[in-house]
Amino acid sequence: MSQNILKILEEKKVGRGEDFSATVRDAGYLFPSMVAELIALGEETGRMDNALDLIANLHKKSLETYVKRLSSLIEPALIIFLGGLVGFVAWSLVAGILSVYGVYR
Repeated sequence: MSQNILKILEEKKVGRGEDFSATVRDAGYLFPSMVAELIALGEETGRMDNALDLIANLHKKSLETYVKRLSSLIEPALIIFLGGLVGFVAWSLVAGILSVYGVYR
């Protein structure tokens, strides 16, 4: 994805000295509209560092939320799978012991 971003930024207006926010807005399928608005705000106020920090923090929180949701979905399935695996191993051991016991009887 970073190659696509670099290509778009090179082809677009940033290389000609135009607003970075306009370029981000034009590449809408890569960036949410909120990112373009925050970059525009950073350009207007001269505080681009704060705008980019805010964008990074928002993306970090979004990713953390996604990972938590994904792990909460995977956990029960993993517990069921491991329980089945342990049950199968226990059944195999008991079946083996009972078959040996039946041979010597």
